Amino acid sequence: MSGLCVDVLRGLFEQLPTATHIYRLDKGQLELVAQNPAALALLEAALPALQAAGLPELCASASRSQARVELERIELAGDDPDPLVLRVEAFPLGDGHVGVQFHDLRELELLRERCRAYQAAIDLVPDIIFVKRSQDQAYFVANMTSATNVGLTPVTLAGKRNADLFPPEIAARFDEDDASIADGHAIACFEDTVDLGPKGVNIVQVTKMPIHDEHGRPRYIVGWVRDLTEQKRAEKALAETEATMHKTIRALSTPVLPIRDGVLVVPLVGQMTNERGESFMDALLEGIQRHRAAIVIIDITGVNMVDSAVASQLIAATQAAGLLGTQCVLVGIGPSIAQTLIHLGIDLGTMNTQRDLAAGVAYALAQRRAAREQARGPSAR
Repeated sequence: MSGLCVDVLRGLFEQLPTATHIYRLDKGQLELVAQNPAALALLEAALPALQAAGLPELCASASRSQARVELERIELAGDDPDPLVLRVEAFPLGDGHVGVQFHDLRELELLRERCRAYQAAIDLVPDIIFVKRSQDQAYFVANMTSATNVGLTPVTLAGKRNADLFPPEIAARFDEDDASIADGHAIACFEDTVDLGPKGVNIVQVTKMPIHDEHGRPRYIVGWVRDLTEQKRAEKALAETEATMHKTIRALSTPVLPIRDGVLVVPLVGQMTNERGESFMDALLEGIQRHRAAIVIIDITGVNMVDSAVASQLIAATQAAGLLGTQCVLVGIGPSIAQTLIHLGIDLGTMNTQRDLAAGVAYALAQRRAAREQARGPSAR
C-alpha cells in the first residue's frame, strides 16, 4: 500500500466521530495498537476498566467468527460520579487485528429516562393527550387515558390512525380537523360532540396545535381533549335549580292573596326595581286569571320609596288589569310618599286609592256586594 493511501486511511481514522480502537491479538493477549481522538477523549480514564468488562473476550470472538459482534451495554466506573455507559462493537480487520468502536449511551439513556418520565406524567392526567405525525395523522405518543378510551395501551395505539379506531363518519371529521391544524400555525380550541352510539353523546373541549420543524414544515399535531359531559350536566342541573329558586323567590316577593271570592290583596314590601316591577306585573295578571278576580288591592305600605319609575309600574299594572276587566285599588300611601308624588308631578290617573288596607278591603267588599245585588235585579232588593 502506497504511503499516500496510508496517510489517507490514517486521516480517515483520526476524523471518525465514533470512538475507535485497533487491537492486535497475540496468543490471547490484547494489545492496543491505535486509538483516534474521539476514543482518547471518551475512554482515557476508563482503559483499565475495559479489560475487566469483557473486551478481550469480545475481540477474540470477533476474530474467531470473522464477524461483527457486540456488547449491548456495559458500565465503566471512573472519576465521574455517573458511570460511563457504552455499547461496544468488535469487528475483524485481518492479520490478527480487531477494530473496536465504543458508542456512548449516556445521552440516549438519559433521553429514554426522560421519555419514561414524560409518559408517566401524562399517564397521570385524566384528560386525553396525544401527539400525531402530521404526514399520515398516525398516533405517535398517547397517554393512558387516550389509549384506554379506544381499548388499547399507549404502545399498541402508536401507529394507529383515526380510521382504525372510530366509525367512518367520526374518523373523517377528525381527519379533517387534524389536516386543518397541520396546515395552520395557531392553537385551536373548541367544543365538540362525539356520538358514541349506545354509550351516548359526549361533550368535549378540544385543544390542538401544530409543531413545526426548523424549516417551518408541520411535523406533529398535539391534542388535548377534556370530557365536559358531566360538567355540562352539572351546569344544566344547577341552572335549572337556580331558575326554580328564582321563580320561587319572585313568587314570594310578590304574593297574591285571595281574601274573598273575587277579591285579591297584593302586598308590596321593600324596594321596587325594574326586575321586580316585571315580576309584580306577571304575578298580578296570573293571579287575576287564576282566581277570576274582579278587584285587586295593591298595598304599598311596605314600599320604601315611590318615584316616577315605581309609579309608572303601578299605573301600567293597573291598566293591564283593567284590560282583563279587573279594578285595582291602591292602599298604603303615607304622607311622605304623597308629598313625593306631588313634588314629582306624578298623576296616578283614575287609579282608586284608599287610606289603608282595612279601608281598601271595606271598599272592595262593598263593591262586590253592590255588584251581586245589581246582578240579582230590583226584585231582590
